[in-house]
Amino acid sequence: MTFKEATQYLFSSFPSFEKSGKTGINEGLKITRDFLHAIGDPHLKLRCVHIAGTNGKGSSSHFLASILQEAGYKTALFTSPHVKSFTERIRINGQEIPEQEVVDFITQHQQLLNELTPSFFEITTVMAFHYFAAQGVDIAIIETGLGGRLDSSNVIEQPLACLITNIGFDHTEMLGSDLPTIAGEKAGIIKAYRPVVQSESNESYNEVIRYRAEALNAPLTLASERWSAEYIGWKNGAGKFKLTDTITHDQYLLQTELAGIYQTYNLCGVLEMCRILVSLDYAIDHSSIERGIQRVIINTHMKGRWQTLSLEPLIICDAVHNVSGWKQVLLQLSLMPQPCGVMVLGFSSDKKPEQFIDTIPTGIKVIFSGFQNKRASDPQTLLDYARSKGVEAYATVNVNETVEKAKAILPKGSFIFVGGSIYLLSELNNI
Repeated sequence: MTFKEATQYLFSSFPSFEKSGKTGINEGLKITRDFLHAIGDPHLKLRCVHIAGTNGKGSSSHFLASILQEAGYKTALFTSPHVKSFTERIRINGQEIPEQEVVDFITQHQQLLNELTPSFFEITTVMAFHYFAAQGVDIAIIETGLGGRLDSSNVIEQPLACLITNIGFDHTEMLGSDLPTIAGEKAGIIKAYRPVVQSESNESYNEVIRYRAEALNAPLTLASERWSAEYIGWKNGAGKFKLTDTITHDQYLLQTELAGIYQTYNLCGVLEMCRILVSLDYAIDHSSIERGIQRVIINTHMKGRWQTLSLEPLIICDAVHNVSGWKQVLLQLSLMPQPCGVMVLGFSSDKKPEQFIDTIPTGIKVIFSGFQNKRASDPQTLLDYARSKGVEAYATVNVNETVEKAKAILPKGSFIFVGGSIYLLSELNNI
């Protein structure tokens, strides 16, 4: 079996959220636990930090992994979805799992896969734990896929600590239609007596997370209360931030290519998690934090978070897939040193694209692009809706053709923003 055959087998033979939405997810953790137990419970051999949230969990996971890498630890990182290759989901010190390891895992456990009929994400989760344990990592940063309480990764029994980032409206058909309910699902990763960090304080759901933590005697820290964060600005593809520990008055001047203003919240949570890991005898110093933040893309190869694709013309992309994230993107646009002239957008149909279109700033031209996913919205439908709202809009099928069209109609002195679904960004040639 080749790597291509192995991944095609995974994508075609097992249900996945990417293909089918809600129907591509198995309810509960039994199948994941049974699978893990059958191969020796590798997850129990790992020291993990578990991360959940609506927005920010990907950036936070990569920041933390990069910092630990700079501090000298053999650091595992499990994230989803991937942008270009399946192997992006499973990394050690920034290096993707070798293709042959994927092939070997599938061929060795094919009978078990047929017996248990796990979902695509359950298989991926078990593969990650198996690979990390076999490679003897020092620490594993594990990002939830969707939710928390019933996410496959929640088989972790005794994490070093848990981090909960922003809570917003996303996957409401599965997680709930109000923020307290969604927060309750995310807070399902909290474990007894294990520290938990909440990146962003929000009165609408603080009590839910606090109640869960208190019920499990898990010490809770609100990072945005412990840390003061200032966004200094964006220049030449990098964002600059100043963070201050309000208790010790330690200061960090941070620069990163994950340059969105929304990283202020994520960085508060990451630095608080570093403080907790130091209390657990991890040697993370000031310079490791600054280098880890600055070198996050070099170290972990994260893609699609206010990422600069080109400086001339300036093209920035962001995998903004829900309305709360879109609000942060609009704020970022207003703070840029030059205006956004053209947006290239593509959304999954279950994300209610009309909510994004309704708030596109006046004067920005928009090109809607299709992408290769069953859940993709029809560009022509989005075009018709946008024009009904007075937006100067166009529609194309291929995102790379769309970017070329955007360059042709870009007003002088402005930049191009490419955003929406991660599946749209995955088809960009130069990401």
